[in-house]
Amino acid sequence: MARKRILALSSYKFSMDLSGENKDAVDEATENFRMKYGPFINMLIQRFMRMPDRMKKAFIDFCISQCQEIDRQLEVAGDFEKKNLEKEKEHYLEIARIINGGIDISYEADSNMKKIAMKDGYLIIPKEWIVLNENDAKYCRYAGVVECRNSAKYGIPHFVFFTHAEYGRDYDTDLINEMCCDAWPKFKDIMAQQVEPIKDPEKPGEYLNVQEHLASPYIGHFSIDEADSGLRDIEDMPYGAMIVRTSTENTEDDEEY
Repeated sequence: MARKRILALSSYKFSMDLSGENKDAVDEATENFRMKYGPFINMLIQRFMRMPDRMKKAFIDFCISQCQEIDRQLEVAGDFEKKNLEKEKEHYLEIARIINGGIDISYEADSNMKKIAMKDGYLIIPKEWIVLNENDAKYCRYAGVVECRNSAKYGIPHFVFFTHAEYGRDYDTDLINEMCCDAWPKFKDIMAQQVEPIKDPEKPGEYLNVQEHLASPYIGHFSIDEADSGLRDIEDMPYGAMIVRTSTENTEDDEEY
């Protein structure tokens, strides 16, 4: 008969000093978990410091992504806001370090974004966007983006242009579309595939070809928001694209795009 080996689990007793706030937090948690201090601390170590490598990577990657998002917000934050954001970033890095067994976490700033200097500030956009007239950036206070409906379906990139026009209603869309064709010749085919909505003469407010229109690569021209415009929070900027002002000086120019 095979002998059974009995493995004795080592147990270590030690005292610790807790600050008042930390003790309150532990007291609340142990009460909610219905556990004593020792088992609770063992559970924390098990769950955070001894989790499977796959889970470690997932949590660390999440912390890094949050730090990268905070970096983007720091670009446009005021002095007081920066302090809070930096504390939040430090918190994420400390959590990642705990999960990583006390080893520091280093990461690169979000390499998917690029900055382009423009008049009175700079533009932040995804790197893969096609810039149509970058040489005009230093003369322009505003920027816009060309985005097509069903872009993923048709494989259409985004196009960025610098302009003197603040609002989309003032864009010279024919000129912008021509620049898109020069930069990406397939854009001519996209223009040809657009399906304009046809109004139903018998039913006001309705259209005869809704499905065809919605399925087509319809072209839109949109302005890019300024970071401090108050229109939306920084984290809600579409694709992270935004204009950051470094000067409030504004001079009028005649040419418009």
